[in-house]
Order: sequence, then C-alpha cells, then structure tokens
Amino acid sequence: MKLTFLYLFLYSDAHAVLGLVYLVTRQWDKAVEECELAVSLNPNSADNIVNLAMVFRAVGRVEEALALLNKAVRLNPMPPDWYPHEFGSCYRLMGRYDEAIAMLKRVLDRNPDYLNSRLNLIATYVTSGKEEAARAEAVEVLRQSPDFSVERFLKDFPYKDQRILVSLKECLLKAGLK
Repeated sequence: MKLTFLYLFLYSDAHAVLGLVYLVTRQWDKAVEECELAVSLNPNSADNIVNLAMVFRAVGRVEEALALLNKAVRLNPMPPDWYPHEFGSCYRLMGRYDEAIAMLKRVLDRNPDYLNSRLNLIATYVTSGKEEAARAEAVEVLRQSPDFSVERFLKDFPYKDQRILVSLKECLLKAGLK
C-alpha cells in the first residue's frame, strides 16, 4: 500500500512537470491535460494544484485558476511565495487591482528580490492608474538587475492570448523600463 501511494505521488509530480514543459513550449491543450492528470492522481498536492492554476491562467481560464489557488491555500496554509504571486497575477488579469497589489506586496515584503512579482506589481500599478508607484518599482528593478530588458523578459512568457503580453509590455515600458 505504501509503495502504491509513493508511486502515485511521484507519478503525479512527473505529470505536473511535463505539463509545465508543455506550457513553456506553448502546447496549451497538453499542458492542461498533464496538469489535470497530476491533480487527479494526487488531489491533495497543493503544489500540483497551483501548477494547474498557472496553466489555467496562461490559457485564459483565470476564474478557474483563482478557485484552484484558494483550494491550494486550504491544503497548504503556509504557502511559498509563488502561491501569492499567482493570486496577484490572477487578480490583475481579472481587474481586481487592489487585491493584486496587496498580494504582490506581500510577496515582496517576504522576498524583495522576487522579480516576477515586482514586474507584475508594476503592470498592476500602471493598469490601475498609479504610474508614480510603478516608476518607483521600476527603479528597484533596475537596481536589482541593471541589464533588465523587457523584450528578453517577455520572450518566453507563456500566455495563449498574446494581447496579455502586449499589455504587459506596454505597462513595463510606460513605467520606464527598457
């Protein structure tokens, strides 16, 4: 019995990793399929649930992603920083800017070098009309990473809807990043 549980646990993680590989290679349907399989094999794996949420967010199923994130936090009430980062991403995409800002600031309070959260915060500030705050965050990005490039950062960003990437790029440029 223990061996079967361990096998399913490891097998589910392998499917989650494969799903993320499909995500970054923009094989959207396969990414969803593999991450859903990972969760079905181990429905109590908060990490695999968040992986599925990331895939759902990337393919435009943001409300479903948010529901999964809430489930993951119930399973892991002391989550790593990438969980609240995902909440922030979903909230931004849903236009729930105050919630996005609060969640992303929470990540940055714990981990000031979490570049993706800082960039997400910049985009949220710009989109919500708080451009001065966005510019202040952009200064911090350049302090942390003087050779930062918007083009290089977004090159491999996996969003099915390319308008999201265009908007993200515009926000980062508007905040003063190059």
